[in-house]
Amino acid sequence: MNHSYFLDSNIDINSSSYETRKNVIRDLKEFTQTESIAIDQLVTKNPISEILSRRCKLNDDVISFVANQFFKAHEDKLNIIAVGGYGRSEFYPKSDTDLLILLRKNSIIHLKLMEDEGLMLLFIRTVMDFDTFSIITNNLVEKNLSIRDAKVIELNDGSCIYNFYMDTPKGDAYDIENKVESLINNLCLTLEKKQVVKKKKFKLSRRLRSFKTKTKVSFLVDHIHKRTVLEMVSIDRPGLLVDISEVLRRNNIWIESAKIATIGERAEDVFYLRNEYQDSIPIETINKLESELIESLDY
Repeated sequence: MNHSYFLDSNIDINSSSYETRKNVIRDLKEFTQTESIAIDQLVTKNPISEILSRRCKLNDDVISFVANQFFKAHEDKLNIIAVGGYGRSEFYPKSDTDLLILLRKNSIIHLKLMEDEGLMLLFIRTVMDFDTFSIITNNLVEKNLSIRDAKVIELNDGSCIYNFYMDTPKGDAYDIENKVESLINNLCLTLEKKQVVKKKKFKLSRRLRSFKTKTKVSFLVDHIHKRTVLEMVSIDRPGLLVDISEVLRRNNIWIESAKIATIGERAEDVFYLRNEYQDSIPIETINKLESELIESLDY
């Protein structure tokens, strides 16, 4: 069987019949066996380094062929790495082919305890869409975690990094470990399913009700970056970010980045926003957002 002809052939495995796929696998086995025998016969004539190099090259070609034929639709999520003797280019006869296969997950979630500062840092890398910020904040508030700061960074590959700084929950090390594990599990589940948790209504405490801070909302258009800047001042309370993100999500507004600051009883938040067309928000939508935000945040 001709080496170049077989490995250069391109068969649409996904749309081919069962018989076609079975024949490709059969021919691949025969091809690999024939080529391996031919290389082994060169042992008495060629340097061992050349033999090992040719065996590795054959493996590379066969694995590339299989990946292209069977996993083409998932190439952006799949990494195949040679390890062991094969990875060291020391692929001796009768050796096993050792491969490490890495699958790209939809979301990467990591939580770090910052004990000296009494904070936790939640790092999430996931796809950027209208729902993600709201899903994350809902999960944090559901676990009674107080969010101190949040940063959102958009990446060039369509994904987004979310950093949330929160107060470390009360309890001993065992309690905290269980709460962290439960939070990560819930985040993985809800982000995978794109499940926005039903909003929980919070009542202002007697102390917060004594403050007269009214919600102030202002919008500025950033023409250079084609985005809209939302600046807000409101009473800091449980569920504040949930309410804000829910209004934005409902209106198909992207949160490109956000800076959350808490000063005493006041929350001073800045959001950098875009509409679904990745542009600044039109004036009619701005007026609608201002009205909905004030209605949602003022008790």
